[in-house]
Order: sequence, then structure tokens, then C-alpha cells
Amino acid sequence: MKATLSAEKTFKKPSVTATVLIYSPKRDAVLFIKRKNPPYKGRYAFPGGFLNPGKEDIQQAAVREVREETGLKINKDFLQMADVRTDPKRDPRDHVIDIRFIYILGPSEDAQEAKAADDAESLKWVRFNDLSGISLAFDHGYLLDSFYRMSQFRNRSMIT
Repeated sequence: MKATLSAEKTFKKPSVTATVLIYSPKRDAVLFIKRKNPPYKGRYAFPGGFLNPGKEDIQQAAVREVREETGLKINKDFLQMADVRTDPKRDPRDHVIDIRFIYILGPSEDAQEAKAADDAESLKWVRFNDLSGISLAFDHGYLLDSFYRMSQFRNRSMIT
């Protein structure tokens, strides 16, 4: 897409995506999808996808993508914004700005059964101590690392 501010200047617009790390307290695990399509077909990622410009806000896009790829119903009011990634080379398709969220399932939400659909070939709940061998798509490792560090800090601060 291009935006024109005047007859002399035209600026290319980047695409925008929402990515959601979903944590299940019941399972003490995070949810990954296995990508069905390129790029990174066959690699694990957090649920997410492209914003529909002019039709939804980024939180609505996050909720929609989670529902489409996992079947889980989440509440946009409880999405916690965690990070924004803007590296123009982070997605091989184009310059994509990724807005990342963390979502901790509440007790009734944690009772839902996740099922792979849409762009997800399969789903996998993974505990932190079982992460070896998981090959992540894009730069989703940063979000996982941020969540892990945040959870370790919270656990330490609750003890002291």
C-alpha cells in the first residue's frame, strides 16, 4: 500500500500483525501453532496474523486470529501488550510491524479445548522446561524470552 501526502511524496506503508503468547496456568504451558503455510512452514509460532485495516483495531485482530487458528475465545480487554517488533527484515514477505501480546487464560477460558484451524497445521502446549528442540518462526523467541523473564521475576518477587 502507498500513502500520498502530496503530489511530490509517496510513502510505502508496512503491514501490521498481531501475535499472541497464550499461557495456560492449568497446564503451566504456552501454546504454539505449527505453521501450515510459508514462510516458515512447519515451524512453531505463536498464534497471530494480519490486521484488516479500516475494519478492526489491533486487539480485535489478535482475538480474531487466536479464534481462527486455535478455536480459543479470548477477551480483548485482558490482552497485555508486551512488545512491538519493527525490523524491516523480520518477515521475508515484506516490512511487517508485529504488535505482540501476552494472554493469560482465566479459569473458564483454560477449560476450552484448542483445535488447529486456518493457518495452523497443529497445536502444541509446551512447558518452559520442555522447550528444547522447538524451532520458532520469525522472531517469536524474543516474546517467549520476555514472558519467561517476566514470569521468573514475578515468582521471585512473590517469594521475598
